[in-house]
Order: sequence, then C-alpha cells, then structure tokens
Amino acid sequence: MVDAIGNRVFEQVNLLNQLNQEVSGSIEIADPDDETVLDTSFDVPSTESDGESNIIAYADV
Repeated sequence: MVDAIGNRVFEQVNLLNQLNQEVSGSIEIADPDDETVLDTSFDVPSTESDGESNIIAYADV
C-alpha cells in the first residue's frame, strides 16, 4: 500500500540548499525494479546567492 501511494505522490525530487555555500554532488535513484530513473550531478546555489534559486527540482522521477 505504501508503494502505491508513493508512486502517485512522489514523482519529483527536490534538492534544497539551506547552507551559506554552494553544494555540489551527485544523485542516483532506482525504481522498485532496480532501473535507474535519475543519475545526475548537481550544483545547488547557497541561500545567499544573488537571485539564483537554492532549489533544484527533477520532475517525473
């Protein structure tokens, strides 16, 4: 039941940086069949960046 709810609700991955510096890294997400659905590197600006959003969103994951 939880998987059924999760499959309907969680279709987007959001990375939110609340630090005073840029955060870089990578993320890999696999579905229940162990198929990779997201594999990427990211740079998320800090909360103090000039007009840049400190959130990165990946839809349809």
